[in-house]
Amino acid sequence: MKSVKNMNPQDHKSAVAAGYDKIGEIYGNLATRSRTAQRTKYESVLLDSLDERARALDLGCGSGIPTTRRLARKLQVTGVDISEMQVKRARANVPDAEFICSDMATLDFPSATFDGISAFYSIIHLPRDEQAALINAITKWLRPGGTFVGCLGVRDLEADCDETWMGTPMFWSTFDADTNRRIVNESGLVTISALEETTYLRGEEASLHGESETFLWIVAKKLVNYDASGTSLMMAATLSPGSLRSPSTTYGPPCGKSCEACSPHSRPCPSTTSKLVGCRQPGNK
Repeated sequence: MKSVKNMNPQDHKSAVAAGYDKIGEIYGNLATRSRTAQRTKYESVLLDSLDERARALDLGCGSGIPTTRRLARKLQVTGVDISEMQVKRARANVPDAEFICSDMATLDFPSATFDGISAFYSIIHLPRDEQAALINAITKWLRPGGTFVGCLGVRDLEADCDETWMGTPMFWSTFDADTNRRIVNESGLVTISALEETTYLRGEEASLHGESETFLWIVAKKLVNYDASGTSLMMAATLSPGSLRSPSTTYGPPCGKSCEACSPHSRPCPSTTSKLVGCRQPGNK
């Protein structure tokens, strides 16, 4: 097998699919205890924006845990993943959801199919030259007033490759944060928040992702059409995630301390000047 660094875009996708075929079960188990702060926060943002049994699309659903499983408790979910084995696992893990094995860049749903779309840690596996077209497609697939929640990269990396990530070759591709913000805005979505959020990692997570990782978390809405009188029915302003407070948010600083009332910990940490989100203690806002 040739080096993932020397592959063409289609081979990169094949490497991602084969990689998750191999490590998907282990990765799924790890996902239930890693990146929990952002994952839980943004799952809640999507869930809180949608009615019971609304239709949702989870792009890059993996083995279905934890995100697809949580969404499916309230919503009618369709999960998509490029890995055949991951889709097989997801069908067993989340029997109430529907799953499709596909390259997300080649999906073709009718316009206004979904009330909500999520993409957690998945678009970053797509060659970045295809990412704007996918965001445009997400806009098309959303119903008016629908919500998109997902994460994108913050670094200008056309091809980020690791030959031995969890024992298998893996590929990522990202734009810088400003470019990604522009892509979302140009898609026709209305950006509610676009926050660069950093997590400091320890132990097994640090061995996989480094001592820290930063993603651009997007919450955006599709415009509702105007009514006959010309009054705007756009509902974007109704979504105000209370914990989305600043353009840069940090979780889990290296001190390892935790707020007594909160999990994950949320107090300002002596080892960082960043303020953390989510604390319910008075004064930690």
